[in-house]
Amino acid sequence: MTNYGIIVAFAAAIGGLLFGYEIGVIGQVLGMQSFKSYFGFGYVDSTGTYVDYASHSSNESFTTFSFTFGCAIGALFVSYFASVWGRKKTIILSGCFFLFGATAQTFSFAFWFFVAARFIGGMGIGVSSAVVPLYIAETAATNVRGTMIAIQQLMITIGILVASIINTIIIKSYGDANMDNIEWRMAIGMQMIPAVLLILIMTYMPESPRWLASQERNNETIDVLVKLRGVPAGDATLKEEYEEIFENVKFEKSLGSASWGELLSKGIFIRVIIGVVLQFFQQASGINVFFYYVSSLLTALGTSADFANTTFPIIHNFVNMVSTFPGMYAVEKFGRRNLLILGGFGMAIAQIGIWLFKSQVDSNTGRTLAVVCVELFVLFFGSTWGPVVWVYQSEIFPLRVREKGTSVATFSNWMSGAIISFLTPYVRDAINEKIYFIFGTFALCGALFVIAYVPETRNVPLEEMDPLFGSPSDPNAPVKEVKGKV
Repeated sequence: MTNYGIIVAFAAAIGGLLFGYEIGVIGQVLGMQSFKSYFGFGYVDSTGTYVDYASHSSNESFTTFSFTFGCAIGALFVSYFASVWGRKKTIILSGCFFLFGATAQTFSFAFWFFVAARFIGGMGIGVSSAVVPLYIAETAATNVRGTMIAIQQLMITIGILVASIINTIIIKSYGDANMDNIEWRMAIGMQMIPAVLLILIMTYMPESPRWLASQERNNETIDVLVKLRGVPAGDATLKEEYEEIFENVKFEKSLGSASWGELLSKGIFIRVIIGVVLQFFQQASGINVFFYYVSSLLTALGTSADFANTTFPIIHNFVNMVSTFPGMYAVEKFGRRNLLILGGFGMAIAQIGIWLFKSQVDSNTGRTLAVVCVELFVLFFGSTWGPVVWVYQSEIFPLRVREKGTSVATFSNWMSGAIISFLTPYVRDAINEKIYFIFGTFALCGALFVIAYVPETRNVPLEEMDPLFGSPSDPNAPVKEVKGKV
């Protein structure tokens, strides 16, 4: 992989930075007294002490749900924009949506306006989360494709960490009890910077060579591949790659225009199911709880509000970022399937540990072990299910339905996340630490699903996925022998 190819992957992955920054921002903003007081989560009593309303869980739910639901809706539009406009312009469009949403949130004057602005920003992230791994998959060389796509997850974790550091500086500078609203408006407003950065940088990046080939812009396809691979057009390996791309495009065009109904066809439907189910289990493992509600979790464990909303998020998000690196290495070394299995069992053990130790909150040992299990969960997620699910879904669909298949799988991720984020405050209040047992069960089920149904895609070129799952064009095509059923 050339330096130029790596730059292209990092440029597109700024879309992940946007999402990460948003997670890092809202996780701490939800704990800011000025924010909660302004939007009616609670009130400041006669002694100057902030008090939450007993019903503030609904405000938390709508704050997180509006964004993740916007992401789900945005994911549905990816198919059209990525197909007609191209991958590059669609990434730029996602940045514009997010920029508008971040600006509107910063200057919100009422809770309904804030929720609507988060929905718009979420649409941008929904588009970005689907098209960025798709773009990277179509520009990266086969032998490093998984690592390059995992850069998006790395950028998400960097965004979360940077946001927590900046937010902590803001909180320490203005004081969490400061009620002039500068604190939370500044924290949210900082999201505009990476959005502008994404828009500007992507303007200078190339279009996906596979999308160019699908538009019969063959000379441009070769030019982009020459830049990405760093070899002349006459190089034998490069020639083999672009001829395979052209032949694949020619074959798929001979089948006619792809419809949504084609996702139900033989060889394609199983890929849709795998993509949808993997994205569901990624969210059902409970990852959003540890970012959207991390301050509430730490407070419930008996830590001070200041530590829960400033120091711990930085530690927590640093662990999250560092955990991505072994995943970026292992995804090509050990494969997608093995990492998902390992991660599923690891996350299940960690979640069940939280359930057991959180019930011992009055014990210093129990409290400490609960926090250790939180970080253990983040470590397993960040190195396995966090990046690998996105890698997998961006690889498995043939070009003619790649936008549509990716769109459906990404919709599953965000819709699952939206529902879980919305219900979490209510379920948490109703059953307390038992919620972590539920998340652990889902993580275990995810590992078992991978064992039973998910084949390995490491080192398989994008144009050769059909033999792995069954060709959509030939009902009698053999399915390649793999570990796991299809």
